[in-house]
Order: sequence, then structure tokens, then C-alpha cells
Amino acid sequence: METSVSGDEIPPRLWLHIAASWVAAGLCIGAIVGGTLWFLGFPEIPRPEELSLRAFEAVLVRAFAVMAGLSGIALLVIAYHRQRNNDLENLRARRAAERDGVKLFNDRFTSAYTELGNETLAADARRVLQLNEPDHPYLTGEWPDYPWTIRKLNPFAPEKTAIQ
Repeated sequence: METSVSGDEIPPRLWLHIAASWVAAGLCIGAIVGGTLWFLGFPEIPRPEELSLRAFEAVLVRAFAVMAGLSGIALLVIAYHRQRNNDLENLRARRAAERDGVKLFNDRFTSAYTELGNETLAADARRVLQLNEPDHPYLTGEWPDYPWTIRKLNPFAPEKTAIQ
């Protein structure tokens, strides 16, 4: 995609792509008709003096078939552009979510290491646990009551019950 001076993406010119598809289809059909006439030795086509109603109807049916074919080509180009734009939007959303995840991680990491002091390892570990899981049973005092020696050795135990 092209980009403007401000860095925004310029949407593709849909009409230009449709016109190019019509030209390509016309060239393909012309090549097929020309190849068929060459194969047949360029026979002379008899031209009637007067155009009958049946012949006019046949020409009209073919004209509607050509218009339907060109409309189908235009619809295919439009569907392709829509799908490509949806894919690009999904890619942008995925990248934005990744950036948000990285930013959240960086913010939490920065918050965690600024909260950590030069106290004990138990206090630092408790703060990290509190940042990641504030409702953890160690922090809320709902952890099963173990003997005081185990609680003393456990760095995550709340301060009020660390030593009994």
C-alpha cells in the first residue's frame, strides 16, 4: 500500500483495479476469439441485409452475458479488496494486542522492581506475590495453620503469622 506524507496508508484505488481487470478480461477474450478464428482459417462471416428480430434477440442476450461477466469480475475485485482489508485490520489488531501485552508486562515489571527494596528476601517475595496474585491464600491469612517452624521458614507467609 502507498503511504501519504503524514504516514497514513492510502487505500488502493478500487476503480483502477476494476478497470485493469476488465482490460485483462477483454484481452483474454480477444485472444481466445482471435485464436479460434485463426484456427478456422479466418472464414468470411456472412452479413445479412436486414437484422431479424431473432438475430437482434441473440445479440441482446450476448450483450447481457458480457455485462454479467464484467459485473462478476468487478464483484470479485471488490471481494478481494474487502478480504485483504479485513486481513490487514486483523493483523494490525493482533500487533496492537501484542504491543499492549508487552507494555503491560513492562509496566508490571517496572512496578515490581521499584517496589522491591533492600529488605529481606521474604518481604521482596511477598511483594512480588502481592503484585501478581493479590488474593493468594498466603497473603490473606487463609493458608492452613502449619506449625510455627514451617511458617517461619515460609517467606510468603503474612507478617502477623510468620512467627508464632
